[in-house]
Amino acid sequence: MGDDEHGIRFLDSDVLIDTITAHAERGPTAARILTRLEQGERVLTSTLVLLEVGWFLEAVGKGSEVKRVLEAILSFRNLEVVESTSKDLVRASELARSYELSLSQGVKAALMLSRGVNEAYSRDRGLGRVDLISTKFS
Repeated sequence: MGDDEHGIRFLDSDVLIDTITAHAERGPTAARILTRLEQGERVLTSTLVLLEVGWFLEAVGKGSEVKRVLEAILSFRNLEVVESTSKDLVRASELARSYELSLSQGVKAALMLSRGVNEAYSRDRGLGRVDLISTKFS
């Protein structure tokens, strides 16, 4: 379980993409993270993360696999998928400006902070620059 008060971590798209691609260096670590999810660890992600996975697949010519991959991700019982609210988007733009993040990074940070999630499974150093958020890729 995560160390924050809700016992939940955020799952970022890089972990999913490293698993999907079976990345030579990062794939095994990403797969271990997903194994923890299969074994009962509660994880939060967002529709933005799912979109990023789909966009990645389209960009590498595997658009026909998007439905299958999304269904596989959504099959995890302990995965909660949340959507951005208009308040999240405004906060995201503030975070992006304050921490020199992309808007996408800001949205993820805003979602985490608004839900009391302080740790992300991610290699994204930008997320880790935000106060009260740490990243973990192990």
